[in-house]
Amino acid sequence: MQLVKYLASMSSDLKEDEKRTLKSKPIWPKENLADSNSDNSNSNEREEMKSKPRFIARDLYTPITLHREFGLPVISLKGRWSHNTQEGIIFIY
Repeated sequence: MQLVKYLASMSSDLKEDEKRTLKSKPIWPKENLADSNSDNSNSNEREEMKSKPRFIARDLYTPITLHREFGLPVISLKGRWSHNTQEGIIFIY
C-alpha cells in the first residue's frame, strides 16, 4: 500500500499531533476474505480501494494468519507484513 510506504518514510518527520490525526481518522482499508485470495491487476485494485469503506487504525488488527483465523478485522496491505519493517512499525506505535 503506497500510503503506508509514504508514511513510513516520513515517520521521523511527523509531529505528535499529526500522528494522533493518522490514528484517529478513518483512512485505513479493511481486508476481506476475497482480498487475500484474489489476483487483481493494479488498475482493478485502485478501483476497489476507492469503493472500500475506511476504518480507524485502532479498530483493525495486523494482517497475520492468527488474526485472520479468528475472523478479526485486519488492515488491507499488499505484500507481506512484518513488525520489523518501517511499514510495520507505523501500526504499532
